[in-house]
This record gives sequence, structure tokens and C-alpha cells, in this order.
Amino acid sequence: MFLIHLLPLGTKGLLIPIIILIELMRFFIRPLTLFLRLSINIIAGHVLISLISLIIIHNNLYYLFIIYIYILIKFLVRFIQSYIIVTLINLYIEEIYD
Repeated sequence: MFLIHLLPLGTKGLLIPIIILIELMRFFIRPLTLFLRLSINIIAGHVLISLISLIIIHNNLYYLFIIYIYILIKFLVRFIQSYIIVTLINLYIEEIYD
């Protein structure tokens, strides 16, 4: 029944094994790409904060205001990304059990 769910309606007989293989690969790769995207965004944010902190140490404290604004924006972006990840995983799980 699970394999039938992966197969689009009206698929020709010769394409059935290829389509099922492609859909199975998509099924297993999708959660990995979601978590990889979130991890890369988190790492990039930490690297950027480190670079801005180095500028603050070597220059004046005017940049301290910039880093506080950046941290606030980063927090809001993380909240939105978490919401998107949870929503996509929820849709993904619903697709599995339909």
C-alpha cells in the first residue's frame, strides 16, 4: 500500500519501477535536507556573530548596537525557521500516513 501511495495516477507500466525508486529516494532524503538547512543557518549565524564581535573588539562601541539588532533579527528568523520546519515535518508525516 505504501508503494502505491508513491506512484502517481496514470503512470505507464515501464516507468513504474523507476518512479517508485525516485519517490523512495525523495522520501528518505527530504527529512535530511530539512535538518541540514536548519543546521547550516544556525552555523552561519554563529560565524557572523563571531565576525561582528571581532569588529567590536577592534573598533568603537557603536557596533555593539548593531550586534544587538542582529541578534534580535537572528532570534526572530530562528523562530520562523523552526515554525517552517515543524510545519514541513507535520505535512511530511501526514503524507506518509494518508
